[in-house]
Amino acid sequence: MITAIMIDKRDNVAMVTVQAEAGQSIHVTETGQVVEAIEPVKAGHKVALARLEAGEAVIKYGIPIGRLTSAVDKGGWISTHNLADITEELCGEYCRQFRDGAKQIKTYPSEEVSVRKIRAYPRKNGSFGIRNHIMVISTTPESNQAAEAISDKTGCAWFVCDRTRLEEGKVTDYTKNAMIFIGRNPNIYAALVIGSNNGASNGEEIYNAIADTGKPTQYRSISNNDAQKIIDEGISIIESFQNDAAELKRELVSMEGFGLCVHCSGSDWTTAINGNSAVGVVADTVVKHGGRVFMTEWMEWSGSQHLMAEKCATRELGLKLLDTVDAVRATVLRETGLPVEYMNPAPSNKEGGLTTLAEKSIGTIRKVGNTQIQGILDFCEQPTGKGVWLPKHDSVWPPTTAIYGSLSGAHMSVLNTGVGYLYFELPHMPCIRTTGNPVTYQNEEFRIDFNAGMAFEGKTISEVGETLFEYLMRIAEGDEEPKAEINAERAFNMYYYTENEFGKETDRSKMLQNLVYDYHENCKRYTDSVK
Repeated sequence: MITAIMIDKRDNVAMVTVQAEAGQSIHVTETGQVVEAIEPVKAGHKVALARLEAGEAVIKYGIPIGRLTSAVDKGGWISTHNLADITEELCGEYCRQFRDGAKQIKTYPSEEVSVRKIRAYPRKNGSFGIRNHIMVISTTPESNQAAEAISDKTGCAWFVCDRTRLEEGKVTDYTKNAMIFIGRNPNIYAALVIGSNNGASNGEEIYNAIADTGKPTQYRSISNNDAQKIIDEGISIIESFQNDAAELKRELVSMEGFGLCVHCSGSDWTTAINGNSAVGVVADTVVKHGGRVFMTEWMEWSGSQHLMAEKCATRELGLKLLDTVDAVRATVLRETGLPVEYMNPAPSNKEGGLTTLAEKSIGTIRKVGNTQIQGILDFCEQPTGKGVWLPKHDSVWPPTTAIYGSLSGAHMSVLNTGVGYLYFELPHMPCIRTTGNPVTYQNEEFRIDFNAGMAFEGKTISEVGETLFEYLMRIAEGDEEPKAEINAERAFNMYYYTENEFGKETDRSKMLQNLVYDYHENCKRYTDSVK
């Protein structure tokens, strides 16, 4: 007998775990109900648990996710062919309820715990790193070639200065701050900043801002006549930094201040019930021990932003969150002429069983668990305490949470995927990939690190989440390496996503989507294009 999963007792649909054919019996594990499929139902897709009429709301997670365009008998298949996306309508209603006071922020009881200690590298400014990376920061296009040559010789990371992001010969304030706060990230042990002596570089300013943290930092200025000299000096400086870093020993430090980025992409029906839910357990655990969790994906929250607002520390923050989601939706509508839900869920999401944006978004926000949201962060803004923090931008591409979170001091990133092929790396922080889909995990080409699909084998989500947390701690302490780190990418490009970075006339088709598993080739091509 085929099994199906019913997430909430109020739901009128369940998800079949394997494809069901017409006439096969489907057993709903949560209620014991047996439904006969009246037509084929794809794995992960929704089956009606009772007859539903045209215009009736489909309920999943205990809330409406869409409206039927035609009647469906008990045992019928519900997907894109008969379910309309009503996310815009739901957004309006949910937001009104919160703004009018019908919905209030939730209270979260405080829990006293003994804060965990981890083996890490203490920094002079009181923070700690879980890696000792060295980075060369090229602050002008003229220094890109030297920075890359130093990286090629020493194996260190390097920041690519995008030649299209200049104003009057200098990098924009946006890029300047990115260079500063990448250099200040706790996983960076030391930095070499390379500028230009033609007066057009922000190099010395960037150098001083990084050196203020107390980490080893050097500055060199380059000209056309002494490029090889700077390369030779740079190699010597980096090798010295690397020798010093190799002598450092990990020490037991409090986990307070540990930063974890959480993101999902290429979602399917398993993402919410297994993958993101397990990541949510990790998020709760990290915060319980004094850590910080970063999540972005503002475009993905439409239809569930009221639930995010209810998790905010203050009502004012909840209202700000709703305003920010509204602004993101307005930006997408202005730039494309279409609402967010026209392009989201993506075709792969729909093929994986996610039909509407409201349905997808409820699963998206499970990554932050049951922890209170403390604030919305502007670009490079630093969090002031433990909890969930939301860096503000409107992209949903897989690297963005890791990039923007790292600019706010994060140590590690977790990407959860259902379909599997989405992939990225950052040179200065471990990037771990999980999936709730056992079939995806078994595909070696996808290079998945952790199988949250063990929930299908009888483990509870709490058990899966606890196992994932301990795995992440082993990575944090250097006892294990994720697959992305083994194949480490060295070039760091500051990708530009938002209207503030690009301007209102942005051609988003020109943004590189480095999210497939041949990332190295794409990264090299992109690096060559911006140098």
